Amino acid sequence: MSKWNVFLAAISLVFAAITSPSLRASEPAAPNSYQIEDLSRITLDELRQRAERAEADAQAELASRYLNGDRGVSENSDEALRWARLAAAQGHPAGQLILGYFYSNGLGVERDNQEALRLYRRSAEQGFADAQYVMGTHFEFGGDEKWTAEQNGKEAVHWYRLAADKGNPGAQFRLGLHHLNGWTVAKDSVEAVRLFRLAADKGLPEAQRALASQYFTGTGVAQDKAEAVRLLRLAADQGLTGAQFDLASLYFDGNGVARDPSEALRWFRRAADQDHPEAILAVANAYFAGIGVPQDKAEAMRWYVRRAERIDTHQLLVLGDVYYKGEIVPQDKAEAVRLWRLAVEKRADGQAAFNLGRMYEQGDGVPLNRDEALRFYRRAVISGHPDAQARLNALESKTAGSR
Repeated sequence: MSKWNVFLAAISLVFAAITSPSLRASEPAAPNSYQIEDLSRITLDELRQRAERAEADAQAELASRYLNGDRGVSENSDEALRWARLAAAQGHPAGQLILGYFYSNGLGVERDNQEALRLYRRSAEQGFADAQYVMGTHFEFGGDEKWTAEQNGKEAVHWYRLAADKGNPGAQFRLGLHHLNGWTVAKDSVEAVRLFRLAADKGLPEAQRALASQYFTGTGVAQDKAEAVRLLRLAADQGLTGAQFDLASLYFDGNGVARDPSEALRWFRRAADQDHPEAILAVANAYFAGIGVPQDKAEAMRWYVRRAERIDTHQLLVLGDVYYKGEIVPQDKAEAVRLWRLAVEKRADGQAAFNLGRMYEQGDGVPLNRDEALRFYRRAVISGHPDAQARLNALESKTAGSR
């Protein structure tokens, strides 16, 4: 992944729930910062009228609403782009920030990373906290290629600090991580806790999880496992998969809470539903062993297969063996074929290809098909299976002799 793509991934949270400019108006204004009118109380019709009269605050507010599809309008990227352009042309920082997002992603415009960065910087230089946070993520995850990692890190901290001082929770969280780990700043767990708490109090789930970790270990704050569990639950309820897995683990182990395998499984499943790899494995293991749920090996296998399909593809061969032999669950050769085909497609697995070649050669669980058998034996040869060349030669000779 390129540095710019890493940067885009980092700022996606900003634009997934970008705060409307009107909500910024209630915060104390920083020196030399752009003053944004609070438009949260006016009707949508009045907002449109004011935008049509070229009032930049109204244009930026409409751009934000159309970007997110909230506060009375449906999501509409074309309308968001139109109003962002108009607001940015008047130097409005929120308009510049949103327009930069469109250039970053090539949405409705030709992708132009430099133009996006120019717009982000212009917005940030006017004191707009969201843009300052975006600039911080740029230097942390992308940065200037002419600079050292330390120079980029220091520039990231500079922008994070400006945004954090204005109350931006994302910047507070990232700055907290820098202090916790000593990334281009003095290592200071107490300062990290202070920053995590500011962001957590604003509802940022990543900060709630980070603060929970500090309470759990007693790092930078007095140890308090009950508070750690409370914070983890807040983050987990918002759908943060890592927090859901952490909370499940605490219930499974009885660490900080009474041991409750059923509650653990409930949280493992919520994380697994979002493809958390270890949570999927935990759910599979729970069904296999009957922990927190009645034992159900067939259900366990479905979870093992799900994990193999999405994450741990080297297990596809083993799971295919399980279904082929029928020793743990009822025999299902069709499922074995499906899994081995996936193993060949995803991993060029030589043993899976050899197994499929043998099945098609013998008509074992599939219609007899020598062409398919030859194709899979050839795949097995390419993948280095030790017995594949001999089987391929034998079948080619048999096929040639029958013609």
